[in-house]
Amino acid sequence: MILLQHVALYVMAAMAKADYESRLYEPKLLSGMSWLLLPDALEAWGCPKALSHFWETPDGTNSAWMEFPIGGVLCELDKETLLDSMSFHFDEKKYGDCVLGNTIDLRAFDVRNYAHANFSDLRIHLIHDAIQEKILCDEVVNVNGRFDDRYVMRNNPKRVLNGHQLREEIRRFEEQGFLYLAGKVYRKTHVLLDQKWFDERLYGYLVGSYSDELFKAIREQFRIPAVIESAISRKSFELDYDEVCKRGILGISEEDELRDVYDRIFSWAYVHTVQNM
Repeated sequence: MILLQHVALYVMAAMAKADYESRLYEPKLLSGMSWLLLPDALEAWGCPKALSHFWETPDGTNSAWMEFPIGGVLCELDKETLLDSMSFHFDEKKYGDCVLGNTIDLRAFDVRNYAHANFSDLRIHLIHDAIQEKILCDEVVNVNGRFDDRYVMRNNPKRVLNGHQLREEIRRFEEQGFLYLAGKVYRKTHVLLDQKWFDERLYGYLVGSYSDELFKAIREQFRIPAVIESAISRKSFELDYDEVCKRGILGISEEDELRDVYDRIFSWAYVHTVQNM
């Protein structure tokens, strides 16, 4: 799940748990956001995703884990000494380079980080990713051939992608998903998640929370693609007809069917966000 979607779900949940008319949601939103985004920030910094996201080994016999940095040190983190400053376990030889089909071990995260002051915010990120991974694998993409770099679209078994092609399809899936989710956030909370919101509400806070180097690593992930930004600024949250119906996304070429997939991912992720917040 891209960071734009993590943020949108967190905003909607934070406002559901506070009186958003008086903007009391913002202290909760901002205090937790730097931790919510940390797993992807560390990945952008060069930390293996299997490590920052607690992947099980393909044979299911072990899991990568790390103890996340404690509060107050994010602004001091240094890329060169990151792994030297924390406890972790990761055997790179046991992991392949699969785009989909990886299992996040929430139990391993819980055991190693249960005492962390921001345990819930970190856990929410992993839950979001685990939900999207499960639904895509169960309903959209057959990943049985992932170790041979072969992914079959369940809606169109004749459409077989390699990992590079699948990454591009998932990018399009997630960008259209953010547009759809931004519409849900706006209708429910009246918060318009356009580039101005990210620049004014989020960037300023992360600059003060993350070290300069860590912030630079993650900053580009908050740039909304121009076509999506244009639609959001017009408050036009419909899926792009050409992207979905003409080109198809992950073998899906019907808008209603794609919306159903998004609804299952986002509703499940939203409920878990509220429960864990």
